[in-house]
Amino acid sequence: MDKVLVNYYSSNVWICGETYESLIWKDTTTEKPSEEELNIKLLELKKQEMREIRNELLKECDYKFVSDYIHSSDKKKEEWLLYRKLLRDLPSIWVEGETEYPTKPE
Repeated sequence: MDKVLVNYYSSNVWICGETYESLIWKDTTTEKPSEEELNIKLLELKKQEMREIRNELLKECDYKFVSDYIHSSDKKKEEWLLYRKLLRDLPSIWVEGETEYPTKPE
């Protein structure tokens, strides 16, 4: 929860505990966000983290798709194409705690 508070409510005054019930909201300019609002924001942060990792994984294999890169075989090239497709599609199928990153070809 503290990650959400720091990212979305850093300008507010609060004391974070372990649970929503222990969150002390001292800010007088805004109301304490609901537990549901905080959970939605936490999911947004996790999805953003997934996208950042996914983007790094895509960058790591960009060189394999420059026009002069020679793959060891057509099969290897297809494996890398599939890997990149799975990475690009990841945000549309991602479910927090259930979706794994695709395995990088050898």
